Order: sequence, then C-alpha cells, then structure tokens
Amino acid sequence: YSFCTLLLGGADMPGKQKRVEPEEGKGYWYFKLDEDKEDDDPSAWQLYTKDEAQKIESAYFKGMKTVTVGQYVLTFSHMVQRRKDDKNKERKILRQCIHSEGKHVVSEDAEPVKKLQSLLMSRSSTLHSTTSTVTEDFPPKKKAKTSHTSPNYTVYGPVNNEAVLTKLLDSLPDIEKVTLDQAGVRMRGPVRNFLHQLGRKTDEDGSHSCAITLTQPFDTIGDKEEFKISKQFRMTGKELKKLASTAQITTVFKKVRKGPFIKGTLTSEEEDEAHSVAVSGQVLAMFDNAYRSRSNSKQPFWCVSIPGLNFRYSKADIAHYTKDGKAIDKGAALGKMQEIWGHVLHVMDSKGVKWPVLCAIGCGAFKGPFTEVPALWAMALAAQLSHVAYGFDGVVVSLPSFGKEDNFSEFEEVLKSSKGLKTGVVLTSTKAMITIAAELAENDMPSGILNPSDVQAVRNGKMGMFWDGGHTALEEVLAMQTTLLLQHVGVSPDLWSDPSRHHTVLIKTPKVK
Repeated sequence: YSFCTLLLGGADMPGKQKRVEPEEGKGYWYFKLDEDKEDDDPSAWQLYTKDEAQKIESAYFKGMKTVTVGQYVLTFSHMVQRRKDDKNKERKILRQCIHSEGKHVVSEDAEPVKKLQSLLMSRSSTLHSTTSTVTEDFPPKKKAKTSHTSPNYTVYGPVNNEAVLTKLLDSLPDIEKVTLDQAGVRMRGPVRNFLHQLGRKTDEDGSHSCAITLTQPFDTIGDKEEFKISKQFRMTGKELKKLASTAQITTVFKKVRKGPFIKGTLTSEEEDEAHSVAVSGQVLAMFDNAYRSRSNSKQPFWCVSIPGLNFRYSKADIAHYTKDGKAIDKGAALGKMQEIWGHVLHVMDSKGVKWPVLCAIGCGAFKGPFTEVPALWAMALAAQLSHVAYGFDGVVVSLPSFGKEDNFSEFEEVLKSSKGLKTGVVLTSTKAMITIAAELAENDMPSGILNPSDVQAVRNGKMGMFWDGGHTALEEVLAMQTTLLLQHVGVSPDLWSDPSRHHTVLIKTPKVK
C-alpha cells in the first residue's frame, strides 16, 4: 500500500485503525517532488509554503473540486497537481490530517507508512507541533442536519452539502448596511463610464427615460477590446458578448397573449401579464459587499428578473389581487405568488443551478398597507418547495433587516410550521444575496439570484429601470452591482426582438392550503 492510497482511504489498511474526522486548518499539504522515488520515501515529498497550504486547505474544506496555486491546478478527487500550461505534467499531492488529541493513529503493520510519517513530522516540526493521522475521507464527511440556527443563518428541511454552505456563509462579510441610494452613489459613476466605453452617448441621461443608446451595435465591438469598471475589474468584448448571449425571455404557458416585448404604455392586462414574464441570463458581480469594485471574476451566476405584486403603486395589481383595495384576495394573490416562485425556480433548475439565492420579492414598498404580504410570499415559496422536486442542493433566502422591516421573522415563522419540504431553505439576515451567489459561483457551486423587477422593465426591455438616477430600489442596485445592464433593450435589442430567444414554460403550482 502506498502512503497516498492510505491517506485518501483508497484501500483497506491491514490491521486495526481508528478513523478521525478531519478538521479545517489542521493539515499538512505536500507535493511529490521526485516522481522517480517510491511514495513511502520521505525525500520524495516537499511541503507547500504556508500561504499556499492555507489556500489549499480552505478550498478543500469548501468542497471545491480544484484550486489554483501559482502555475498549478490541484484536483482533489485525484489528489494531483497539473501545470496550467501543460496538463500532461502531473505530480501527486497529499494531505496529512492533524488529530486534535495529538495522537498518531496508524495500522500496526504498516511499517513503511509509520517510518515515512515519523520522518515527515520530524522534517516539518518547525511549522507544526502536533502529530497526524493518515486516514481521512475525500470529500470530508459532513454530518447531515435537518434544521438548526446560528447567528448567520437558519436552516429548514433537507439541504445537501449543508456544512459546506454554512461554512461559506460564516466566512462572508456581513451585509453593508447603507441605504440603496448610498449604494447607488458609490457605483453609478463607474457604471456610466463602463457604458460610455461600450459606446453610450456621453450626454444621455437615463434618470427619467431609463434609456441606454449606443452609437454602435453592441455585437460589433471587438472581441479583444478591453472594457473596465476599474483597474481591478476588466472584461474583453468577447467575454461581454458571451454573457449577453446567455439571456433569454420565458413566459408562462397561455398567460401572455402577445410577445413579451411591448413598446410604450402598458394596459392593465399587459401589466398583469408581466408577472408571467421572466428575463434570465448569466451575470458577473462587478462590485463587492461594500459596493467597491471587485477583482476580475470569471465565474458567472444566473439572474432571473421578474416583477412581484405591487400593492402600493399598481392599479392593475390592486384590481386583480385585492378586494376593492381594502383587503388582499388571498386566493388570487397566493396563486400568482406561487406561479412567480415556480417560474423563477423552474428557470434556475433548467440551467443547472444548485443554489438559488433569493430575496423578499414584493415585500418592500410594493407590499403597500398590507402587513401580511411577506407571510404570503413565504407560504407560496414553502408550498412550491413542498410539492415540486427540484434538482437543487438547497435554497438560500437573503432577508436583511433595515429599520422596521423584518421579513426574516415573517419567513421564519412560516417555515417553522412547513412540513414536507423537498428542498431545504436556508434563511439569512446578515449576508447579501449577490455576495452569497458570487462566492458560491467562485467555489464551483452553481448559483442564481432573483431580481425583483418591475412590469415596465420586463415588458419594455428597460432592465435596471432608474439605475441612472432617480428612485433607487433593489433592481437598480443589482443593475449596477452586476452586468445585468447587458440585458437592456438598448444594449441587446435582439434579446427582445428575436423569437428564438423567447420560450414558453409550463409551471406546476399546487394549490396552497
């Protein structure tokens, strides 16, 4: 038996052994420096540097499949490193797990392993003072939990890879508690400059018209041209066009009479139909949790834009989903809310998303005078996840509390009493939706976000609405914080005019009891 085989649990060790759960931050990482030597020869192995080892260890416990260290890509499933520029050049790697009790646990008759272990420990004693075990699992085994809480999240129902997700959530910074207007101020200038580089008219003001007018068609920009948000975040024309090409428009079967795109003012029926229209595509996060420019990110995540019910400003929604504006028609409202959740989840599921990261759609200004709105949205989501089996690992809902708004408690109360969730839900009030989704994507955990859009945005093609000035809501922030504006009709007109990019979906919406 080779030392690497024993370390990875790839073969049964002769004799008795005690298996020890690995702990993050308590391991040695080595690469095989001399492939001509046997695995049990200590002179064949070389320690990674401290910084490299910390990066590898962190990636390993996040459940990542690979991690890049300098010019090498490490693949955990095969425990090898390969050069980025020549994948045929490969070296073995190994990890030694440090037992928290300081015990060196190994089979009694595995003498070569014991000898190597002793020599390796002696050679690295200046870095570590505890002994190690040679038995561990890959990926690290995580204990399944069905429901628990922490300061950062509450979990309801079955969640796959829960320990990986919750560790990731714990590692993220808390949401930046600034007003949406303040967030807009931090990002608007760089985004305007970014669009000017794409050819937007320098004197155009979209604060009222929501317009973006390019002097040249977006699809004619050069593949190798470079466009930047900042020194840290740059993209080529080819990368931008690839992102824009992923966008599509879906409509619920028989719910939209005409095509999804409408020029001009919407009728009451067209406004109501807008709730059955979703615009989706891949985006990148350009700004971080504090609305500062991010470093280049090449891991996109999906964004589904759909309008929630507007009980404050929409005469159409008040007419369709309330009783004379005095009380919510719960039957009608719950049915439409469940359709909206179902539409969002259907699109994400069809795109291979494993971690939808949602927000409290329709629970801000749109809830109007009706305090029960957040609970109704929570009921609709719980009903959908209880009756439809999606391919998700789990659903995350980001519900930050600002001032008197406390959507977290409303969702929590509903989910506490929900039974039979086929997909578990993770609620968080301290972590931001985009921050979570971006970090999941960076760790090869396919994710998607929900943009609580506006009826005009999804029918007139004005994605991001008033991002350029005026009223700032979550859609406007998302339009600046990500590359969502690539889906605007002024940037990608064919998204709205090309029928091949429009699709009809059938949504299963079991009745909410």
